Order: sequence, then C-alpha cells, then structure tokens
Amino acid sequence: MIDIFKLLKATESAAINVYKYIGLDDKNEIDRITVESIRKILNEIDFCGIVCLAEGKKDNAPTFYNNELVGLRKNNYMTSTGFISEEINNNFCYDLVIDSAEGTTQIANTGSEAMSVMAISSHNSFYTTGYYYMNKLVVGPKIAKHIILNILDPVERIIQLVAKVLDKSINNILACILNRPRHNELINKIRNLGCKIKLINDCDISSGVASCLDDSGIDLAIGIGGNTEGIITASAVKCLGGDFQCVFCDNNAKPINNTVYNTNDLIKDRVLFIATGILNGMLFRGVKYFRSNYVTHSLLLDSFTKSIQRIETFHYL
Repeated sequence: MIDIFKLLKATESAAINVYKYIGLDDKNEIDRITVESIRKILNEIDFCGIVCLAEGKKDNAPTFYNNELVGLRKNNYMTSTGFISEEINNNFCYDLVIDSAEGTTQIANTGSEAMSVMAISSHNSFYTTGYYYMNKLVVGPKIAKHIILNILDPVERIIQLVAKVLDKSINNILACILNRPRHNELINKIRNLGCKIKLINDCDISSGVASCLDDSGIDLAIGIGGNTEGIITASAVKCLGGDFQCVFCDNNAKPINNTVYNTNDLIKDRVLFIATGILNGMLFRGVKYFRSNYVTHSLLLDSFTKSIQRIETFHYL
C-alpha cells in the first residue's frame, strides 16, 4: 500500500490553499483550488491513481473527472485515446475516492465541519454507481460487536436496540442527521421517542466517522446523503470497526430498492482514509494561519493496522 503520509500532503495542501477563500462566498473557486491542490500533489507521487468517485459532479462544480488518472505512472496505464489500459498492475495502481472540499457551503460562509478528504484502496476495490445518493446507517464498534442492525427496520426499533446495547436510556442517545426537508419525517419519529438529535447542515462524513469515536458523543448517524461522501465514510468505518449500511437512492434521493450494502460490499480490500480539517468540527480543528506558518490537523486511518493517527502539522512559510 502507498505511503499514507504522501497522500496526507495532498489534503493538507488543499486545506492550506483554500484558507484565503474562507468566508468569501465563492463556492466554485473553493472547489477549483482544492481540486487543483490535490491533483498537483498526487501527480508527484510514484503511483497510478484512478479517481473512481469524486464529489462535485452532482453540483456542477469543478471536480476530478470520472476515471481520471493521477500520479507519475499514469501514462503507463493510459491508451493513446486517453482511456485506462486493461493492463493494470496492482502493485502500482490504486483507486481513489475524493472530496477535495467536503462542506463547500460551510467554507464559503465560515461555518463548521469542512475538510479535505480521500480514501484509497486497490484497483476495483470500491463499489461505484451512477447514483448520487444513498440512505445510510452508521454505528460504532461498541454496537457492531454485539448486534447486527438492519437499516430497513423502523427507526424506532433501531434506536431501541442501540440504547439497549449501550445500556443507555433512549433520551440519552444522540443521533446525527443532515438538516434537510427530506428528513422531516425521520426527525419527527426520532424526537417522538425522546431521542436527542444533532442536526448538521453539511459534511455528513463527520457525523459518520464521529459515531465510531468514543469522545464524539454521537451514537449513530442516519439519513440520506451523497454517494461519494458515503463511500468515504464507509472507508473510515471499515478502519474503525464500526457498522455501515446503506441503500442506494436515485438522483431525487428516493430509494431504488431494498438491497442493503455494508462496508465489505462497498470496499473489498484494505483501505486508507485521509482527512485534513478546513474548519473546526467534530473530528478536528480547522486550518490556522499565523505570521510565519499554517497549522493543520488531520486524521489518518488504516483498515489493515486498525490504527488511528491524529496529526498536527506546522507548515512554515
């Protein structure tokens, strides 16, 4: 597997370079500068990366294009017509799922939770689809080790089971949900149980990862969000030993069918998760600027070693 710290330079670069656009309400420029920052660093690494999913397309924003090749070895695996060669060497080729600016609106308005994030695994490891949305359920390892939940069950039953496993009363359970009109019915059902809710306006990768970390206070994340963010979240959950389940939705955020996918369906092999904070949030602090340096805070996860690394980096000018 590629050196995770080489990939970290890419998300750190995106976070630093987008700092000057925080609060300026220019979402396209935020997406453009973060994509270019990550692309530049990835093209300096001795590998061939295939971007199989990237956030931005559904928002008509600057993004990586589907099956874009990056890395010093990309020309070795590109045909004369620009397509990926069938002769892929898995010793050097990896698939990438990238959200260069998770929380573009938050960055534009100086909000919270925004990050630059990616996941990387072996070629053809990630499950990909043309749909933009998925309905997901995420819980941490304490729950996953003791019970198998089912996202298709009524939310009331899911929360009752979570409370039982955690030995908490329902009114001490905290569920994290994206604040969207499509979730109004779900929110009402959960509140009628007496369960606490943390509503977030964007950045649902944060909520999914946080549900697997003891110090976050989040017991579960639930609801419909983006497909790219979902695959990245599932990558982190696989590293952390939690449970991630999803049902894919059409481009109007309506479930396609009742087929449930879990982490091993979505990511077949070893996966790395790399994220750097742009704004303060549940997972880490955002990038800070001082006269002589930037300071970044990042989270690195590895499904093979099960390691969690929190990195504070001082970047001197």
